[in-house]
Amino acid sequence: MKLASREAFEIRLGRDLIESEHKRVDAILEDTSAIAASLVKADWTPETVPHDVSAVVLSAALRTFKNPDRYVQQAIGDYSARIDSSEFASGLFTKPELDILERSAGNDGLQFGSFGTVETVRDEHWTGEVQYWQTNRPGLPFPYSERVDW
Repeated sequence: MKLASREAFEIRLGRDLIESEHKRVDAILEDTSAIAASLVKADWTPETVPHDVSAVVLSAALRTFKNPDRYVQQAIGDYSARIDSSEFASGLFTKPELDILERSAGNDGLQFGSFGTVETVRDEHWTGEVQYWQTNRPGLPFPYSERVDW
């Protein structure tokens, strides 16, 4: 199942694919889509996939198509080109792309090493008033309560 179309891929590539590239592009789009959905445990379909997820899939697929060996630096004679190594640091997707996938799937980021809370009970007295610390994830504040000594 592809979360982005071959036609959308061609538009972003800036040229029409030749017949011999169709199978390769289809396979790249299918692999990229499957990995995106499995990373964030989403069950998107081509009909329900958010546009930003399709954009992320296309971006990663284009990188894979243009640079399948994931070279970071290449030189030919006096000419050399360097790609920001962060493009391949986390595998298929960049950190900003992973953030988009998480947000679009409605995840709180726990799959990627964030932290959460566990409620416990002790013989202490709490104000019962929950306050929130802001985190680096908009809309996901960290709750806490203050202890009261009686």
